[in-house]
Amino acid sequence: MQFKHLIFSLLLILVSISHSFAQAKPKGKWEPEDADEHYKNQNYVMALPMYKELVKREPDDLQFNYRLGLCYMYTHFDKTASIPYFEKATKNPKCAPDTWMWLGKAFHLANKFPDAIKAYSKYKEVAGKNKEEADKADHYIDQCGNAQALMKHPIKITFTNAGPEVNTEFPDYYPWITSDEQTLFFTSRRKGGHATQVESDGYFSSDAFTCKVLDGKWDKAQNLGNMVNTALDEQIVGINPDGSELIVYIDHISEIEDLYSSHKKGTGYSKIEKLSENVNNTKEYSGSIFSTEDGPILYFVRQDKNSIGETDIYTAKMLPTGQWGLPVNIGNKINTKYREDFPWLSADGKTLYFSSEGHSSMGGFDLFKCIWDEIDKEWSSPINLGYPLNTSDDERQISILPDNRAGYTSALRPGGFGDLDIYRVKFEENEQHYSVYRGKVMRSDSTNKSDLDINISAVNKKTNDEITFVPNKTSGRYIMALLPDTYKLTISAGGYADYTENLVVFEFGVAKSETLRNYVLIKK
Repeated sequence: MQFKHLIFSLLLILVSISHSFAQAKPKGKWEPEDADEHYKNQNYVMALPMYKELVKREPDDLQFNYRLGLCYMYTHFDKTASIPYFEKATKNPKCAPDTWMWLGKAFHLANKFPDAIKAYSKYKEVAGKNKEEADKADHYIDQCGNAQALMKHPIKITFTNAGPEVNTEFPDYYPWITSDEQTLFFTSRRKGGHATQVESDGYFSSDAFTCKVLDGKWDKAQNLGNMVNTALDEQIVGINPDGSELIVYIDHISEIEDLYSSHKKGTGYSKIEKLSENVNNTKEYSGSIFSTEDGPILYFVRQDKNSIGETDIYTAKMLPTGQWGLPVNIGNKINTKYREDFPWLSADGKTLYFSSEGHSSMGGFDLFKCIWDEIDKEWSSPINLGYPLNTSDDERQISILPDNRAGYTSALRPGGFGDLDIYRVKFEENEQHYSVYRGKVMRSDSTNKSDLDINISAVNKKTNDEITFVPNKTSGRYIMALLPDTYKLTISAGGYADYTENLVVFEFGVAKSETLRNYVLIKK
């Protein structure tokens, strides 16, 4: 154990020295060994500008072009910027065979599907008798076909960046929302807190964060603290619907690829504890806990000798002892020979969301759902959640609200904060919930009992659309239903001054079934 920590400390020192050296080197003075050192350590973030400069100096160098292309592909920058470098590399007959695969992937990400298919076909040709690589090329070609079909029928969806209180210039990802949409949990590789030094891949270590809704907006995100986070890597990979239990994946020196849990304790969370050996006896990656009539059930992803593919979704039930029972593979209707990840069960237990590189993926991981058949007692065939929620790049995880009208995911989108950001996605075709307001419009001269014609006007401040409501002329009682937005509310009646206010119907959380609001009109 001490030896491992010594090795890790030495690695951090070497990375720090390398980082300082890289920063001190004047631009345009990079040597190949500088870039190669970062590349070999998989620090593509720092290797990228070095190879970019080297390519400028030697534009026909095969290795410089190839490695610059890979640096783009392995970071969260514009991956399609790799295309000219892979194209240059493929012009050299001595290029590595997989250069054609990477060129295909780059075209694929740019939605240039005919070009991608040509490159994948060339890769299959140069792979020769290697059946595994030929099958891989065929899979990528199939994904191009899936993408072309799905993009012809885009779903109606709105992306809203969670904003600067949640997102940073660093990677922010794996968002998990509680069923009332009042608390968000996520992982970040931002600087600060426990993350004080750059790791060997060029990013800070990952920590678990949380934030809450305050007046219809996200409050400042907070680090979950020492009970969950360390100077090493922790990621939240699942929660239960009310957020009282978190599933945490750790990547430490002594332990890696294990799942832990942490429970709500006062205003914070308990120290993480490893899940039972029935769960943690192989490589685990993600999981979420749900309560059912038969007790808690864990949906999680693992890789073992019994898996159908590279990683599969399993379930395990809680035993009377409080330990998790033996895991059960969810079956080949959902699991494929490719990777599956991040299962998320709907609040009613009837819809399972997950990601997969198989099925009808557009490219990389796509998001899917299955519906539980109450009669046959089995899951339906997976349904792709559609474009543009899914793209030709990886869509790895989504957390959906109980009414399926919105969810949270992470993505690299134009106008973001610089890396992966967390977004709220609203499914426009799903029924949006109205908030109901009920009350009375009263008069300052309360002794006046005569009937009064009153009009309530709610003008949407974004669209200028007007909705009118007419209270009872005798009692003044009204009822109005409004979708989430900001409205200019005007209440008018003859002989009385107009009453105006801005009424905000919040998007976040469960729609209010009924809110009591009374108003008083002042006699002119």
